[in-house]
Amino acid sequence: MEANETLPELRFSSPVASIDFHPSNKLIATSLSSGQVYLHEFDTESTKEVMKVQAHSDSCRDLKFSTDGNFIFTCCADGSLSAIDINKQAPVYRQPNAHENPLFSLLVYDNLLATGDAEGVIKLWDLRTQKVAFEFNENIDYISDMVIVPKKNRILASSADGSLTVINTKSGTLEESSEPQEDEFLSVSILKENQTVVCGTQGGLLYVFDWGEWSEPSDRFAGHPLSIDAMVKIDEDTICTASSDGFLRLVQIKPNKFISVIGEHEDNGFPFPIEKLKISYPHNVVATSSHDSCVKLWDVAYLFQKEEEEGEVEEVVEVNDEGEGSDLSDHEMKFIEQAKAQVQAQKSSKKQKPNKKRKKRGFFSGL
Repeated sequence: MEANETLPELRFSSPVASIDFHPSNKLIATSLSSGQVYLHEFDTESTKEVMKVQAHSDSCRDLKFSTDGNFIFTCCADGSLSAIDINKQAPVYRQPNAHENPLFSLLVYDNLLATGDAEGVIKLWDLRTQKVAFEFNENIDYISDMVIVPKKNRILASSADGSLTVINTKSGTLEESSEPQEDEFLSVSILKENQTVVCGTQGGLLYVFDWGEWSEPSDRFAGHPLSIDAMVKIDEDTICTASSDGFLRLVQIKPNKFISVIGEHEDNGFPFPIEKLKISYPHNVVATSSHDSCVKLWDVAYLFQKEEEEGEVEEVVEVNDEGEGSDLSDHEMKFIEQAKAQVQAQKSSKKQKPNKKRKKRGFFSGL
């Protein structure tokens, strides 16, 4: 099974630093190492540039749409923050010294903005006052990724120091941090109705944590030959991973299983490491970026066709098992065979811990 590659791609004059989809419209934002931010409309046959803004003078490391989609927040290697009004097509807010160190990642949810830098510092900003509400200095290496769980009032931050940090947004406290692992954490996602957390690593392992049991992972899942730089949630049991070998993979968690390779970020047959991966749930489109200065768009609507999904997945596994009727390359076939062998060896891994559900109001809820 491969993603539909008929969607047009975006090419830029400078390396792509980050990408993000508008929460509802067919718009994708792209930031470049030159500090520029682009906004494009897209459909199945064409793309159209609708905005170009010089947001920063240095590399624009990350960007995120606001919850309502009216603004794009950006962070820069020089430690500055910016907010772009997409209707005015101009920056409307700047914070030149948001961090003392280069910024790496940011997260936006309602009136909350979280920023993470190269030295592991995390700041939570109240967008109503445009001031820092809380600051945390637990980590000793860059903050690679962050996700929020509004129903649990928590932010989870992965760090290159090999730890997962849990922040309580209601009390403004650092609740817990996992024991540092021997691998860099590069990406994080939440599954199983907010009860399972998965981290991708530099070494190609997936670390699986049970909610509330943060000191050590409950499982480790091998199989990716190189680093897992990004991931997106497909459903409560499945993620799509992006690896530095250029492949997009569909992976099931608990039980752990590689389902299929669904695409490859390549140019003229040469694979490029995928550095960013985002998904537009309203439009069933995935975007990948690499240092080839290109953003590729993938039609993954078939992954969300629930009536057909089970049959499609079974067909893929069967094709790969027998090696017939498949469009996969020899390299992909070899990878899947290796992954299946590793999955088989891990079937009797650690027991799953019971779910612990909490019901609390968010720090900025209702505002």
